[in-house]
Parts: sequence; C-alpha cells; structure tokens
Amino acid sequence: LTGAPPPLSPLGRRYRHKLAAFMQRIYPPGTDLSVWTSTLVRTRQTAEPLGRPAVAWKALDEIDAGLCDSMTYEQIEATMPEEFAARAADKWGYR
Repeated sequence: LTGAPPPLSPLGRRYRHKLAAFMQRIYPPGTDLSVWTSTLVRTRQTAEPLGRPAVAWKALDEIDAGLCDSMTYEQIEATMPEEFAARAADKWGYR
C-alpha cells in the first residue's frame, strides 16, 4: 500500500529506547514536554517509550499520496495507467 509504511525495524526499536533515555535526562518526569509525531505507525512507536501523551499530526507525514492514498500499486496501475507509467519511468522526478 502506498499509504501503509512499515513499522519500526529492529534497529529503530533499539533507537527508540535510547532516545527515551536521552529525553528523560533532559525532560525528567513531571516537566513539560509536548510530543508530536506524524500519523505513521513507526513514529508513534518511537514516541511510546517516552511515556508522555503524543499528538499525531498528518501534516508531519512524509508523503501525501493524494488520490492514491491507501491504494496498492496494482490498483494504481489498473485505474491510472498513465500516472503509473510516468512514475515508473522517473520515480524521483515524477510529480
């Protein structure tokens, strides 16, 4: 799915605990800290060990897939063949 990025990798899971330990030294429990994440699963997973409420903002997501959000590549190819071909020809320059 274009709108379904993967969860944290094993390295990401290790990193989130190191990040939480670092942040807790700077912002010990009881101090004010606002935690913002994107709506992507892995960003929310990264914030979990902080032990603070997190606000997920869609505006922080990496990619807005527009009309193709939550579609599989097969669905895009079937319903928008010209767009699919244009992206396949130049993934990094396609817009």
